[in-house]
Amino acid sequence: MSTLHQYRWSDLNHCQQNLHCVKRDDSLVIYGEFTTQDQHNMLQEAGFLAARCYWLSNEKSSIAEAQIINHQKWLTLITEHDKTHTWK
Repeated sequence: MSTLHQYRWSDLNHCQQNLHCVKRDDSLVIYGEFTTQDQHNMLQEAGFLAARCYWLSNEKSSIAEAQIINHQKWLTLITEHDKTHTWK
């Protein structure tokens, strides 16, 4: 079973508190207001995650590793996973 974790970005320290919930077959969508520096810091931290990490944004990131998605792709991810888990 795969879970789509949905996290409303506040800061890296807060996000780290829940990363233990994200398993290999899961995905993580980060939404809300974040900066390029936030993305950079999170991607370094999430390097140990086997799960896929996506950023919901209408703008492209200058960080090549950041997988940017739009609302339509987010809806697609919801249907592709067995369950969802939202934390904020």
